[in-house]
Amino acid sequence: MRPLPNSRFPRRTRTAFSLLELLVSMGLLSVIVLALFSMFDQTQKALHSAIAQTDVMEPGRSAMDLLTRDVERGRATRFAGVTNLVITRLDRNGPYNIPGVLDAYHRDSALHELFYVTPLKGIQWTAQGWFVADDVDPSQPPDSTRLGSLYRFESTNIAVLRGTRVTNDFNRQWVEFTRRSTNAPQFGRFIDGIVFFRTTAFSSSGQPLDSWVLPQDIPSGVVITNLGSSVSVTGFTNRALPTALEVEFGVLPPKLLTQYRSLPSDNPNTAASFRSNFFVKYRGDVQVFRQRISLSSAIQ
Repeated sequence: MRPLPNSRFPRRTRTAFSLLELLVSMGLLSVIVLALFSMFDQTQKALHSAIAQTDVMEPGRSAMDLLTRDVERGRATRFAGVTNLVITRLDRNGPYNIPGVLDAYHRDSALHELFYVTPLKGIQWTAQGWFVADDVDPSQPPDSTRLGSLYRFESTNIAVLRGTRVTNDFNRQWVEFTRRSTNAPQFGRFIDGIVFFRTTAFSSSGQPLDSWVLPQDIPSGVVITNLGSSVSVTGFTNRALPTALEVEFGVLPPKLLTQYRSLPSDNPNTAASFRSNFFVKYRGDVQVFRQRISLSSAIQ
């Protein structure tokens, strides 16, 4: 800084900033402000991303925790003619096929249904289950433009493990599970945007009890049946239960689910192409939840 000429003030107070110094100071200040704004913007984006991630993870974790607790309560009735646990594999096909999501035929095409019985008190038993259906009507399969929703079932019929009507009591619970009614109190919707839902039973030797890889040695009381090209059933009767169940489902985040539902769906061929391209682009955003559940009451 240079002293101002012709000034009456003492020399030590006759100083000021030059124009160049002001310009440099303003430039440095602008860089600092821009850096702070950029850091604040990135922090805001990270915060919003974390909130969106929580919106997806929390319902998925809650559903998996509840499913785990429910399945761990499952028991074998040890009564001939009564099915303790049923896994129905419904391969996604037809109008609601979603190609190219994850690994074909194992995840993106999996819409399994899980049904099992649990004791209440004494000789009274109830039934519970999990399945994927339309996000509005649980009696309908998931629509191609809305994906599906994960539902929990709890029977309103109580089965009594005594007398000659035991099989009829448990059959009523199974019919209640398969013949779903709209707005029925026994069906509760948990999560929307389900891409797949897969359940695999395992024997004590660790082999999957599934028609994908038909085991050489099927334990007593276990029935594996193919009902068609896209439907198969694994059932456990009498004293049989799987040693473990592996449950896995994928959830599309709400923001992407809104985009997915807005895709054109008038032309089936064009709609399938749009859906396939959408999942190829966003397959990494599908949140996958998986849990291996041990059944301590298993016999085999």
